[in-house]
Amino acid sequence: MNDDESRRALRQLEQTLGIEFLLNSLPQEHVKRALQLRSIADLAAELGVPYETLRSWITNGRVPKPEVQLHKRAYFSPEQALAIKVIVTGQRKNKNLTYKPKTG
Repeated sequence: MNDDESRRALRQLEQTLGIEFLLNSLPQEHVKRALQLRSIADLAAELGVPYETLRSWITNGRVPKPEVQLHKRAYFSPEQALAIKVIVTGQRKNKNLTYKPKTG
């Protein structure tokens, strides 16, 4: 099957079954990697903050909720992750959003 035939077949599957069904039928780790999605834990690690801190920021509305849902798990799209990094960096500079690790 060449690339054009593959694209047509995929488009037909998407139209017939729906993208949500297709995504939920594939192994979650493969979809996550292919779409470059980030879990809350992934993004927290990239930001250098604990998971609980990022969850708190989401709950308090300081950063948006993850927009992608797969198998009852929430993920940030690459664009959303980048936007959150910009938000956090800007707020850190303005001292509105700080994380101070516990010492001792």
